[in-house]
Amino acid sequence: MSSSDHLEDSPAISHDDVTREIARLAAQNRDLEMLLDHTTAHSTYIEAELERTVQELQEEKNKLRAEQAVSERLLLNILPKTIADRLKVDNQVIAESFSDASVLFADIAGFTSLSSRFAAEELVGWLNGIFSIFDGLTDRYGLEKIKTIGDSYMAVGGLPIPRLDHAEAIAELALEMQRVAKDYPSLTGDPWGMRIGMSTGTVVAGVIGTRKLALQTAVRLAMNRSQRTRP
Repeated sequence: MSSSDHLEDSPAISHDDVTREIARLAAQNRDLEMLLDHTTAHSTYIEAELERTVQELQEEKNKLRAEQAVSERLLLNILPKTIADRLKVDNQVIAESFSDASVLFADIAGFTSLSSRFAAEELVGWLNGIFSIFDGLTDRYGLEKIKTIGDSYMAVGGLPIPRLDHAEAIAELALEMQRVAKDYPSLTGDPWGMRIGMSTGTVVAGVIGTRKLALQTAVRLAMNRSQRTRP
């Protein structure tokens, strides 16, 4: 069979067939373009959502850091840094003995009678002003404020970080307190004074309880003696 005979046996392709094929390919191309546009739009949406999620996570992370900073400041307001750091990583009882430390215990002379003459807001404001000065002095001399109860102020030297000059530092704080009592105006306008006891000895310090924590000190002989020796 010749090639001409083979061509004669092949089905003829009409103009309509070509037109339909072109239309089919064009429709297929449109479908592909629509799919590509949809995929691009979906990808853009996913990228926007991912960016929004990342931003939200970063904002939450910043909030968490801010809350942690506040918690850290609050914890350092009630515990020395070395004790606070141990408390954050150790749930065991924190207690330690210091063989050589000094304690100061001070209160305001005549405060009981004074408290009956003034409103609570006035008394608290007055004490806050005085004790804020004492806090600054305690920091200046590298001492640790333990607590305040009413008009009483307690501080220690030589713990939680031992130091050789703890007695001198406590004595300097006592002298500064006396100067504050001389210069800080009273509620009545009359002179007022501090009763201050100091002593040196063995101190056992630890964190007691699970709520409203505070560093508690049990001073063998020294604490009782400091209270007895106040004028």
